[in-house]
Amino acid sequence: MHVMVVKADGSLEDYLHTKVLGSLNRAITGAGQADIFAAEQLAEAVTFHVYNCGRNPLTSGQIHSMVISVLVGTGNRKAAELLAEHRTDRQLRRRRIEVIGENGSCGGAIPGTGISSWDKSRIVADLVGQDGLNVRLARAVAGSVEEKVFGLGLSRIRKGLIRQIVLADLEAMIGARDRLEAMAG
Repeated sequence: MHVMVVKADGSLEDYLHTKVLGSLNRAITGAGQADIFAAEQLAEAVTFHVYNCGRNPLTSGQIHSMVISVLVGTGNRKAAELLAEHRTDRQLRRRRIEVIGENGSCGGAIPGTGISSWDKSRIVADLVGQDGLNVRLARAVAGSVEEKVFGLGLSRIRKGLIRQIVLADLEAMIGARDRLEAMAG
């Protein structure tokens, strides 16, 4: 069975057990328990429920709620609180960052301002539509770019700077992939 996830931006992606495992591991580790075995077991429980709940597609919010429930239900309340806080923090960061177009113009911007809100799905759409990348690589690049943009701590960022970060991350990821392929074979 193939389960799809509706992301907050409305796009669809495959359900990935490894994303749930990573989230659980970071939350448990953040709560001071650092137990990969526990994270693996909890991720298995979430994945079992995802594949047997009878809903397809699921929203990322529904999966997040399942992860929180599993953490709370197994006595990992602190990890659940940290994970919920992390999600809220990321949502707030996305809302607070404004993208400024070159020369004050920006497609899809707030009319007359040249400003649009941060939306990493635009990066994915451009990489897939204009550059012909596969969706998984485009999402990986967009996620990496988002982390860098968050790390800058800016409330406004120019499209040109975003474009440069995208190009640098794309080159790095393609270079790493090519090196791995060369080593394998």
